[in-house]
Amino acid sequence: MEKINKVLMVTREYDGVAGAGGVKDVCRQLSEALVRHAGCDVRVVLPCYGFIDPLALGFERVQLPSREEAAKIPTVFDVDMNYPDKERRESVSLWMKKEQGVVIYLLDSLRFAEKQAVYTYTPAEEEEKSWQKAGTGHFDFFAMNVLLQKAALDLMILLDLRPDVIHCHDGHAAILPAMLWEDSGYRQFFCQTGVVVTVHNAGLGYHQDVDDLDFAEAITGLPGSVIRSGLFNKAFNPFVAAAGYAQMNTVSENYARELQETDEDIRTGWLGHEFLKKGVELVGITNGVNPEDFNPI
Repeated sequence: MEKINKVLMVTREYDGVAGAGGVKDVCRQLSEALVRHAGCDVRVVLPCYGFIDPLALGFERVQLPSREEAAKIPTVFDVDMNYPDKERRESVSLWMKKEQGVVIYLLDSLRFAEKQAVYTYTPAEEEEKSWQKAGTGHFDFFAMNVLLQKAALDLMILLDLRPDVIHCHDGHAAILPAMLWEDSGYRQFFCQTGVVVTVHNAGLGYHQDVDDLDFAEAITGLPGSVIRSGLFNKAFNPFVAAAGYAQMNTVSENYARELQETDEDIRTGWLGHEFLKKGVELVGITNGVNPEDFNPI
């Protein structure tokens, strides 16, 4: 087995930048461990939400190389984000910093900048617009996830960086493996790249699924056959879609067993057993504790 040197993390959370749960801790600690103990080049891509102050956190604007040698273009690139009845694009700009050896990119776009929390609306947002009920999920969650994943892949191409592994965290990044292999441009560029999807939370409400299949097909750019093969409980499910393109794992060995070997899987709508039917084995990783963050002694 060849040594893994370059890793890209695609996530909605990263400790010290944006977080709502345990995903942030796993992403930071794993990234730093890969740098420190394995000597990997690790890069992380996540959204620049409206509550983030990039300058205060030490981020700087990024300029991307242009086609003209030694020239630079602004930090903006466009990402295809089509709707069923409209071809459209959304602009993304970049912030970057290096911390503990990990290169972190923030994707700055209007869709992300207007959000004041990672996954849900805040009381302030509800006060501004009554339909944005505090504590409820963002209405455009699926589009947010797609923009993150497409922009992460586009960024690697723009920077001419070919990761050995792309690590996709939870349902928010689980469409990426299918998009990578079904789009000819992505497929050629990333032909030597492997993909891992970690299921942090398989509970109902965390699948990031969508039942508007025409919308899913248009905005992801995936063929209709891939959308249909990713159906679970009549909705397009990113986890199910990922299973045919990526190595699937979970955050603990016990959670993997719980999902595929016990009735506790009812909490997921039987997602784990659906994987079993498709011949997909969920591998549980061994959890650890970073004593720099938490010392149990």
